[in-house]
Amino acid sequence: MKKEDLRIKKTKVRLYNGLVHLMEKESFEDIKITDICKAAMINRSTFYDHFDDKFALLIALMQDSKEELKNTFEKSNTMKKAKTINQFFLELISELILFLSKKEKNYSVLTIIQNNNHSVFYDMMYETILDTIIIEIEKNYTIKKEIAKESIAIFYTSAITKVISELLLKKEIEAEIVKKQLTILLPNIDYLQHK
Repeated sequence: MKKEDLRIKKTKVRLYNGLVHLMEKESFEDIKITDICKAAMINRSTFYDHFDDKFALLIALMQDSKEELKNTFEKSNTMKKAKTINQFFLELISELILFLSKKEKNYSVLTIIQNNNHSVFYDMMYETILDTIIIEIEKNYTIKKEIAKESIAIFYTSAITKVISELLLKKEIEAEIVKKQLTILLPNIDYLQHK
């Protein structure tokens, strides 16, 4: 049973890598299942044993990427040690930029997003950041004014993801410059007090 599970996992990783390799060069919309199978070195029937179509493969890849980003945030010692919400946001931004730029298996999420205008990538990033901010506020902060934690989280998640997608993902500004600019733009948030 475990051998079969390992085989299934290896096949899915090969399909992910095949799709990702293709997405570094062309848009998702132009990629055919035949191309994915060729890049992954598997046959079409094996593809269909695991996924209904290329969209199901992309969604599974994004779900795994979302889990990986969530784990990155959860394991970050610098985010855990933040004494103010501003420090937390800056560390979150640093971890996000590092995650997007990190080369793993010869590709980076950033390269894929830059070459594909697919909203599923943006949605994955947005949802993960939103959840992380809400959890951080619930666990470590008291809201001193009448503002819902969801409103705070949506406001900062929108700002962070939009700045990163508009500047960094479009290759207009380097990661360190984006981080410095966001550091300046983040106001001193006095309506959240550390518990």
